[in-house]
Amino acid sequence: MNGGTDVTIKTNALLAGVAAIALTLGAPALAQNTGANEEQATGTGQQMQQSGAAADSAAGGVTAPAGQNLLIVTVGGAEIREADVMAALQSLPPQARQQPPQVLVPAVVNQLILRELVLEEARDEGLEEDPEVTALAGGVGGGDEALEQALVQIWFQRELDDRVGEDDIAAAYEDMQEANPDMQQPLADVRPQIETMLQREAAAAVGAELREDAEITFYDEAGNPVEQTQEESGMNADGEEQGEDQPQQ
Repeated sequence: MNGGTDVTIKTNALLAGVAAIALTLGAPALAQNTGANEEQATGTGQQMQQSGAAADSAAGGVTAPAGQNLLIVTVGGAEIREADVMAALQSLPPQARQQPPQVLVPAVVNQLILRELVLEEARDEGLEEDPEVTALAGGVGGGDEALEQALVQIWFQRELDDRVGEDDIAAAYEDMQEANPDMQQPLADVRPQIETMLQREAAAAVGAELREDAEITFYDEAGNPVEQTQEESGMNADGEEQGEDQPQQ
């Protein structure tokens, strides 16, 4: 690892491939939905449409009405409210805000959920006292928000580093050669693309694993818990996550 700046850049670039605002709200980026986040986006979008105000605000580029700050979802004991969603939406670059609200809002909510799950893991592992975390937090101004940003970035980057190594990249390159016998490009030329692909897959897998036993509850506009159906939660009747090749039941 090459220091705090490199960690920030690498983490944000990777998450752009999984429908991301970056897990830290300070440096967001939005791209296309893939993997587990895409499966969750439909259910999240339906819940957000029930609450209504956040999607309407996103479409109009305005903040929530004064005095209202709807509870959107809880992750364990952490609350994600409309103001949190709006802050994340407003921090996106202009081109990202051009996405339809029914796409943009669920993607943002999903990443806020993932952020809370990563924070919980990082704290459980005692990373608040990790020298790399404290150094990165100090480098971006200090304070609670900077510490949370550093916790998320360091935990997530280490998780990806553990899952994607040189052997994985070499194996993926061999698979590409077998699938495309006429391919002439050496590994060095395609290595960045392979690494990014594998890291995106790993990021999606991390998100799915963190959600497995997580207590995630959505709320309607009146503040009442909303029970997700199997289709909305991305699960089939046997409690298994539905992939593209696994039809809904």
